[in-house]
Amino acid sequence: MFAHEALDTARLLTRGLRVLTAALKDGPTAVLATNLTLPPPYDAPSLAELPPHRSTGGLALRHFAALRIAVTPLTELPLPGRGSETGAVGLRVGLTVVKHKLGTAGGTARVDLLVDRGIDHTEELVRLGLDSGILVADPLGVTHRGTHLGRSPAAVRRRLADDAALANTLSDALVAAPITPRVA
Repeated sequence: MFAHEALDTARLLTRGLRVLTAALKDGPTAVLATNLTLPPPYDAPSLAELPPHRSTGGLALRHFAALRIAVTPLTELPLPGRGSETGAVGLRVGLTVVKHKLGTAGGTARVDLLVDRGIDHTEELVRLGLDSGILVADPLGVTHRGTHLGRSPAAVRRRLADDAALANTLSDALVAAPITPRVA
């Protein structure tokens, strides 16, 4: 029966998480676990007939996690200059803090995950710089303290990727800038 096998798997996962938590509690170690939780199919007679993208283990990871982030894919990022029919270079995803034992849950963010590099930090710098007013976009392009960085945000991203000192300067300016909450 499906429910019995899934329950045994959930119990094993819970037992393993208890052992892992006890072993890692005193060290400077972080554990990242990914889990896809979907409602169980009521017509699957056995665990062997589960679809390959579904994980068993129940909700054990929900209870043991100190920080839980829901990742929602928003759009595909096509290769520059081409349509999406040639394939995607990454995904734009929405991140929502669902559980946070040390802080307030509910924060959201939008990031670009690139296939070959992970999170696109230059895109984040440009977007946050434009949102905070540190970078100024006008009809002639994007500027930072009177220095012309490029004609478009894509050109600024390329320049920041090539010039690490400029990226660090912009990052330091963003950290020092006062935070103004935006209402979505």
